[in-house]
Amino acid sequence: MGTAAFEQFYREHYGSILATAHLRLGDYAEAQDITAETFRVIWQRHQDGRSPTVPAAFQTLRNLTGNEYRRRRRSQDLVTKLTSVTSSRPVEDAPADIDLLQAVAELKEADRELLYLAYWADIELKDIAGILELKPGTVRMRLKRLREHLAAKLGEDSDTQTKEATHERH
Repeated sequence: MGTAAFEQFYREHYGSILATAHLRLGDYAEAQDITAETFRVIWQRHQDGRSPTVPAAFQTLRNLTGNEYRRRRRSQDLVTKLTSVTSSRPVEDAPADIDLLQAVAELKEADRELLYLAYWADIELKDIAGILELKPGTVRMRLKRLREHLAAKLGEDSDTQTKEATHERH
């Protein structure tokens, strides 16, 4: 199947893929994005020698929609987690939270990623080591140094900060 045949497939099925995506997601802009990604995947498969088919297009749409549902759920879980953390802290702690966010924003990207994996995504140390292709001891040491750096930057006692920030699983 050549490019012209793929273009014909696209013209014939774009509307039904978009309508289905819109029905599933409830947001037209997101439906357009998912539809574009669906046809990108189908095009890539076409480039690999597979003919585009309606079942393959709808299966791809289904998979991408599932990814979007999971992304939404993670975002909602994050909002819930942040809301519970911020609502349980006194208002006078708000400037400290802002200072902490600023201090984290000033870190190197690799350090921010490590903090994200450990404390935001709540991933276990051995799994973080696998993700970052590091030894668990290296991850543990980098986390310790990051906690100490942030504590010093925020003017807090390093021992207190380390004890509060250390998860029992780390």
